[in-house]
Amino acid sequence: VGAFSKTEAHHLEQIFPELIKQLEQKLRAGELNPRQQGCVTLYCNEWTCEADTLGSFGYVYISIYPSSAATQ
Repeated sequence: VGAFSKTEAHHLEQIFPELIKQLEQKLRAGELNPRQQGCVTLYCNEWTCEADTLGSFGYVYISIYPSSAATQ
């Protein structure tokens, strides 16, 4: 809910590849399995990424937000 400022959007563009790389590692290691419900939380710089499969048989749903928003 909400919108990113231009600065936040630029920072997100910079860290997004790293978050995807971390998610891929979690999937390969079996820590996140798209066939079973499970959630992981990743951190990269000042961003938080929550990835949840919701037991959806193949999908991973992600939410990315500035870490400072989690404390508000």
